[in-house]
Amino acid sequence: MPQSSETILKVNHAGEYGAMQIYAAQVVVARFFGWKCVNALKHMKAHEEEHFTTFDDLIHMRNGRTCHAPWLWALGGFALGFFTALFGEKGIWTCTIAVERNVFTHLEEQLDWTERHDPALHAAVLTIIADEAAHRDEAVNRRGKPRVIDGLLESFIGATTNFAIWLSHRL
Repeated sequence: MPQSSETILKVNHAGEYGAMQIYAAQVVVARFFGWKCVNALKHMKAHEEEHFTTFDDLIHMRNGRTCHAPWLWALGGFALGFFTALFGEKGIWTCTIAVERNVFTHLEEQLDWTERHDPALHAAVLTIIADEAAHRDEAVNRRGKPRVIDGLLESFIGATTNFAIWLSHRL
């Protein structure tokens, strides 16, 4: 797919906004049930906030535009985080695995183009890829052996994430 810095920034900015909401919802549910994953979720959410700020700063420095429907990413992210948390800690980690796998692939696809056309954006994406891979790997370790439902959740979350990426290219 042809790329532009403006599109990459807009899409990544929306994605990070949605990711912040996923973790926010999961923290709410995990606190309610007293699960031990709260601090790890808060740490990952802090990374997503840093990523959001990175893309937000780049957008504003370039007088770019954000996605036209941030409320959609807020609502969708929170709903996804809340829904997956209802499947317990394994549901939370399954969500992280599925989202981060798709996001990692999405960001990797941007590297060749950004390296040739936008070194500042390339550096930002490279830094963020490392965090996303670390989140995915930590979630795999924390979830342990997946349940049957986790495979179904991964498929659903993966499709949802891909749809959100597709939609953010268009809004």
